[in-house]
Amino acid sequence: MKTLAATLLALAALAAVAPAAAHPHARGIDARQHVQAQRIGAGVVQGRLTRCEAARLGHRAARIEGRERAYRASWGLQPVERRDLNRRLDALSHDIREQRIDGNGCF
Repeated sequence: MKTLAATLLALAALAAVAPAAAHPHARGIDARQHVQAQRIGAGVVQGRLTRCEAARLGHRAARIEGRERAYRASWGLQPVERRDLNRRLDALSHDIREQRIDGNGCF
C-alpha cells in the first residue's frame, strides 16, 4: 500500500504542467509526463489498469523523471538527451496503451 501511495504521489508530482500542443513532442517533456500520469490515473479509475500495472508504469515514469533531473542538473537538457527522453516517453506511452487494453493484469 505504501508503494501505491508513493507511486500515486510521484504521478501527481509529474502532473505539474498542462499540455500545450497536439503533437506529443511539441508539448515538451514535462507536459508529456503530465499527460501520461493522467492516462495512468484514468486507467485505474476506469478499471482498465490494475494497481499493480499502474505501480509498474508509475515506477517507469519516475525513473524517466529522475533521468530528466540528472540531465538538467548537468549542462541543461541537450538535444541528444531530449531525444533520449522522448524515446523513453514514447515507449512508456505505448506500454500504457497496451496495458489498458490487454486485460491480463499483473503477474
